[in-house]
Amino acid sequence: MATILLLDDNEANLSSLQLALEQGGHRVFAAEDGGEGLKLLASHCPHVIVTDWQMPVMDGVELCSHLRGRVIFRRAPIILLSGKPEPKHPNPPWTAYFRKPVELAKLLDAVQSLALPRPYAPRNESGEERHASRWAARNPRCWP
Repeated sequence: MATILLLDDNEANLSSLQLALEQGGHRVFAAEDGGEGLKLLASHCPHVIVTDWQMPVMDGVELCSHLRGRVIFRRAPIILLSGKPEPKHPNPPWTAYFRKPVELAKLLDAVQSLALPRPYAPRNESGEERHASRWAARNPRCWP
């Protein structure tokens, strides 16, 4: 199960994609524009980001570029969706591009392959990925 941040300004697209991803076993946080998406990123660390290109406030390409400028999201997998041809970009800040209407099976396969377990992520006793605390102690006996 992966955590997905999903962004789309079209309510019908957002709800249908969210439903498909959740039925695929993923946990989904949804937003209607890049600004809302950035607010969600302040409290959630997704395995994959799926974003529409054309949105108000901050479009998908702007969001991708903004995230690549932040160290924590520099390597985050980002899937860009649009009804238009893939935008020309000398060094695309997105990982994959799908043209709408996207085949759900292809999107789910891409999400699954991009959300592979991160080898550097801390694990709990059962082997599941454990989200690191924002304020981790340097010495377990002493708070920093």
